[in-house]
Amino acid sequence: MRWILRAVGVIVILAMLAVAGLLLIPDQRIAAYVGQKFQEATGRELKITGEIGPMVWPMLGVRLEGIEIANAGWAADAPMLKAEGLLVGVNPVALLSGEVKIRKIELLRPRIRLERAANGQGNWEFAAPAGAGGANGNGGAGNGSGGEAGSGVPPFSLERAIIREGALAWIDHRAGSRMDLAGMDATLRIPDFTGPASIDMKALAEGQPLEAKLEIGRFDRFIEGGSVPLAADLSVAGNRLLFDGEAGFAPLLAEGAVDGDLARLPALFAALGMAAPDIPEGLGRKAALKGRVAYSGEGGGRVVLKGAEITLDQNKLSGDLELALGGKRPRLTGSLASPLLDLSALTGGGEEKAGGGAAEPGDSTAQEPWPSDPIDVSPLSLLDADLSLDLGGLKLAGANIDRARLGFTLDRARAVLAFREVSAYGGSVAGQFVVNGRGGLSVGGDLAVADAALQPLLRDMADYERLIGTGDFSIKFLGVGNSMAAIMRSLKGEGALSLADGEILGLDLVGMLRHFDTSYRGEGKKTIYDAITASFVIRDGVLQNDDLLFKAPLATAKGKGRVDIGAKTIDYRVEPVALAKADGTGGIAVPIIIKGPWADPSFRPDLAAIAAERAGVDKEELKDRVDEAVRDAVTQKLGIDRTEGEGVEDAVRRELGVAPEEEISTEDAVKRKLEEEAKKGILDLLGR
Repeated sequence: MRWILRAVGVIVILAMLAVAGLLLIPDQRIAAYVGQKFQEATGRELKITGEIGPMVWPMLGVRLEGIEIANAGWAADAPMLKAEGLLVGVNPVALLSGEVKIRKIELLRPRIRLERAANGQGNWEFAAPAGAGGANGNGGAGNGSGGEAGSGVPPFSLERAIIREGALAWIDHRAGSRMDLAGMDATLRIPDFTGPASIDMKALAEGQPLEAKLEIGRFDRFIEGGSVPLAADLSVAGNRLLFDGEAGFAPLLAEGAVDGDLARLPALFAALGMAAPDIPEGLGRKAALKGRVAYSGEGGGRVVLKGAEITLDQNKLSGDLELALGGKRPRLTGSLASPLLDLSALTGGGEEKAGGGAAEPGDSTAQEPWPSDPIDVSPLSLLDADLSLDLGGLKLAGANIDRARLGFTLDRARAVLAFREVSAYGGSVAGQFVVNGRGGLSVGGDLAVADAALQPLLRDMADYERLIGTGDFSIKFLGVGNSMAAIMRSLKGEGALSLADGEILGLDLVGMLRHFDTSYRGEGKKTIYDAITASFVIRDGVLQNDDLLFKAPLATAKGKGRVDIGAKTIDYRVEPVALAKADGTGGIAVPIIIKGPWADPSFRPDLAAIAAERAGVDKEELKDRVDEAVRDAVTQKLGIDRTEGEGVEDAVRRELGVAPEEEISTEDAVKRKLEEEAKKGILDLLGR
């Protein structure tokens, strides 16, 4: 701003010189005089490389061709400003009475280069040479208490100052960014030196349309650097920002109401010369902001937002925020509240198959490996933060939280989300989740869920409604790696699960095992359980469980096995026992092995191995016992009618669907049938 104001002073001097008849002096002497005055006022060299001539029609004034203003010594060699020409027109009648009324200033095709150094210094900050007498008579460059108005700039009025077909390059060496404006047309009006002024501008920012309007309440105080009423209206590629308050630049400060509508963020990033980030829905693909903002340049700069109303897509938040710009990194602090925060798009898992619906078992596309693309954690280093969130509800993909008080801290690329007071599914959640980007990437957590209602939880998370009861769950984990695949392969930790007093709907496990009949399922069927407990450890991405215990009035089950999280595979063995005696002996056991990829595991009963182990007999003896049991089942339970002359074994084979020419023993046929029926039952239990 200051270089513009001092340039205005030189322009006023030129206008007076023109009227006084000094234009009769040779161009070189005029150019030297103007350059001397400009350098005294700003400390920068001004070159006039073309002709200097008077204008009589349509107004009295002066025309300069070829203007260059030198850049700061630390900046680029290119001039700070270079223009093809400058036209200045004045009101001669007003001059006769001692007033300076400038009718028109027109800058033709200027090329303006604004640069900010890594230390924050701008090339627009002028200072008079050491020992030079400042225009304000105190040896300075107009930075004293007299301000700009006392820096040799007499009071004046300006009907119009116009920039035509200009270009501006903004280069920030601190941030490593650059923005270019082209096709810039701007108009400045100062009807009264002690009254309001206005600026209107249109340009193209990286090909995106930009419009800006500025209303200054008191021009003379503004150029002195004081705080004055100010209204701004900025529109960039369909995004709009309004400010109405007070502002000044010596020191730089602003305070007032802000109203922003960021409806086209990709176009805004394009205008800023930046690649648009892939923002998940719910975090601000479209954003809006209202509130009171205050900015102070002290201490490196501080922005305070009070009574903020923030809209991020379908989410609405309110609260107060403060951004401190000093220090190694900006620091954001504050508190926000929302009646409902919907982050379901952010936490969503894999995409559905084309045509909708989940992938079917056996589909080769149903299971994909964990992504191995590197995860960019550099955004964690952009700032530090300490925020509190008070949410009436939190919607995630597969989970809904009734109420949540959360804390979020970000310190030197280490982010921590703390669950201070969280209610969900009738229970509570406590703990924290950590993402550490210091020297690589690691993720970890220490979470505990207490007294959660299982049916609504599993319905939301897995579309499964057959398990009723309450449960506790805890887990501690840590994963290290620069990709999701690496993190999953490196996971380590431990956890426990405890469910109590519930039901499994749609399945009567006792009846199924007792009668070897998978028809004991469907509406009205259920299995009541007293408890389900398990603990596990995780090492190198593999979860190991050895103590799964299912307790029900007429059945129990034990389980153990491995879940390879990194490879997405399972190898697990469940041993259910129905109708055992009071001392735990006897009963009907049908152990089941679950093995294969998560997307399509196989389920098969391991009858022979378990029966042989418990009976202590060899395979041939086991075969005889199986045949005997089958004959009993045929004659007493299955009620198979034999044709005349047909033996029991032939009747069983016929009932089991074994062709006469098929070479398979009765034992193997029974096992095959049982495997098929057991798999149907397990799949039905799992809702597959």
